[in-house]
Amino acid sequence: MKKLKIFGILIIFLMTIGGCNKNNNEKSSQKLQQEWAEDGNSEPATFNDGTLKTNEAELIIDKTQFVNGSQDGNYGLIVWYTVTNNSKENIVPENLLTYFKITQNDDSSSYNIENDFNFFDSAGALYPITDEDISNNPEAYKSAIDNRNNFNKEFSLKASSELLPNKTVQVATGLTINNLSYPITFELKDSTDSEKYVVNP
Repeated sequence: MKKLKIFGILIIFLMTIGGCNKNNNEKSSQKLQQEWAEDGNSEPATFNDGTLKTNEAELIIDKTQFVNGSQDGNYGLIVWYTVTNNSKENIVPENLLTYFKITQNDDSSSYNIENDFNFFDSAGALYPITDEDISNNPEAYKSAIDNRNNFNKEFSLKASSELLPNKTVQVATGLTINNLSYPITFELKDSTDSEKYVVNP
């Protein structure tokens, strides 16, 4: 009889410990989810074959181009990408680029490419204007200005504007890079198994 009582008490004790462990595991999971959200990564993401997928949107890298800055002497990478808003809220297409860690090497070092979207003049690099154009070639000057305005209206402005739910748009963003000789690598931040998407000069 005493053995049965002891056995019963032992079972209750084990069930109590199991319940506590379950509660602790649930609390730990909730805490991790909360910390993940507080870090700005509230939505899981995957990145394969140049396509980023999150709960709210999809981003497809369409093409890229290495360019010289028009006047400031900086080097740039222009990225054209298509964004689909799968959420019920407006989103800003270029904000999806913050999911990426973007790097570039040279012969001795590795550099983080900042997502400072507006620091590189993509239109100016694609359609440069020379002093000669300004002074002696008004048609070339006007053509370059028109092309810059059209590019900014069609691609740059839409990258920083709100995309409506269930809509798709192609946009472009210019990133300031370290050089024009070495590849650029895109991968998901804080991911150990993310695809490395390499863009060659």
